[in-house]
Amino acid sequence: MTHSVSEQDLSSGVLSLQLLYSNVASVYGVIKKRALILFDTTGNWGAWEFPSFTKVFPLNSFTTVTIDLAAGERLDGSTTPINLAAVNKVGYATLRYATSATTNIALLVLMPFFWRDVSIVGGGINSACNVYTVAKMFSLFVITAAQPQGRGLSFLKGAISFGAPGVPTYANFYPVESVELAAVSALDNLGGLSSAITLNLSAGDVFDAESAAFVANQAGKFLISSASSPSADYNFSNTAFVGLAVEWNSGVNCSTASFFNCREVLTDGAPFEACKFYGTPVTTSNPTNITNCSFTQGATGGHAIEITQPGTYSFVGNTFEGYGLDGTTDAAIYNNSGGHVTLNISGGGDTPTVRNGTGASTTVVSGVTLTFSGIKVGSEIHIFDENSVLLASVESAISNQTISLQVTGVQVRIFIASLGYENIDLPYTVPGSDVTIPVFQRIDRNYRNPI
Repeated sequence: MTHSVSEQDLSSGVLSLQLLYSNVASVYGVIKKRALILFDTTGNWGAWEFPSFTKVFPLNSFTTVTIDLAAGERLDGSTTPINLAAVNKVGYATLRYATSATTNIALLVLMPFFWRDVSIVGGGINSACNVYTVAKMFSLFVITAAQPQGRGLSFLKGAISFGAPGVPTYANFYPVESVELAAVSALDNLGGLSSAITLNLSAGDVFDAESAAFVANQAGKFLISSASSPSADYNFSNTAFVGLAVEWNSGVNCSTASFFNCREVLTDGAPFEACKFYGTPVTTSNPTNITNCSFTQGATGGHAIEITQPGTYSFVGNTFEGYGLDGTTDAAIYNNSGGHVTLNISGGGDTPTVRNGTGASTTVVSGVTLTFSGIKVGSEIHIFDENSVLLASVESAISNQTISLQVTGVQVRIFIASLGYENIDLPYTVPGSDVTIPVFQRIDRNYRNPI
């Protein structure tokens, strides 16, 4: 039995089919062997065997199968290759035993498609797309493309995306849910096709992955495409990314996520706040947008951050553990911008070691953060060096006001003024680490409010 289809390009080597089990009699059948047959537009054909299995299929039930055309066993023995880029017929052959009748079971091909073309869309707050959506897309039992692995875990072989232009999408991967993206060598050798999740969200879409996990053992990818709207609602709080190659979108914030032994994180200059990176190299064009993050070198060594654009950047609150000395391939920072980079360290961040690439140079300015505790809200704070050059200034202080200085070990003068209080003019030596300065402002008894 064959089914004609519009001309399909299956040169990627991976085909998924949805099959309907239909029969004139209401019987069950036990399928022992089955094979896929493909014809190209010139009449060449090939047959591929599915792995043997025993399965009972009720009348009019559905199942879905995925075949790796590159690695699967070919049955026809033909030396004439089939043109997988121009397939127009799909056939299906079975050997089965009927339990109560002699009529044959017909298997109708309903939907051939590529994994790389599969998009998950729709959903709502009461019926969100999530890990179960991935698992239930396909009821596979032979070559598994996506299947549940216990509560809240899906195992994925193939490439899917969330979102499509003009179709609202609501995805919610609930806490402790996990999607594992499998590396399959047969897939890796077919035009770069690999297990991947891609976000192509529109404004107003939701992708909530708080406390969920996306895991890969070798070749999996997690991508937020450049076309994915920054106006969608993304939530990656406490999300874990493990073993993946990650590509971000510059308009999407990432806060409090963790990256464990990922092959790379390409930030596209996006803001990353309070994230943890274990054995994961990060590439950025704007290190100012990496704040209060921790970096721990993994077993394979390498840099924590690669900088690709020259410039002067604030570098706030970032810490580094286990990295090598300046100039080594294990230094924390790799300046690969081809120009000069200045990093102004503040916010309690570590002073990183640096390696410069071709044509690059780096200046690291280790600063400190001064916190003024007890200061009256609305006060002015001005800090001058010994030559009365203004170093920093705040016109209207908030409670526990902080000021970052890019100097240490030097003498400065701190001037504080507030209506109704005596001025403070304080000589001060800037320490080598962050410090809290207690402020006591006395009421000015000679002050008279003219209003």
